[in-house]
Amino acid sequence: MRDLLLLREALDTYEYWDLGDKLPRNNGAVWIPGDLLGDEDHYWKGIEPSPAQSEAIEAVREVRELAERLMRAVRLRRES
Repeated sequence: MRDLLLLREALDTYEYWDLGDKLPRNNGAVWIPGDLLGDEDHYWKGIEPSPAQSEAIEAVREVRELAERLMRAVRLRRES
């Protein structure tokens, strides 16, 4: 289980330092469209992502989905 948690941490680091390089970052988080709703989305409100940003946004979504699958595996292992 420690290996899964380490992989999760590595994904967070990859998202922030590699994928988030072209995206808004604040307080240790990468912000993509939809992270904040409505008027709270001061990062993307009225802004169209560039092609490079669109590619990074898709990659961040994929990494977040993988991280969530890893965390589900961790929870299952803890329950068993």
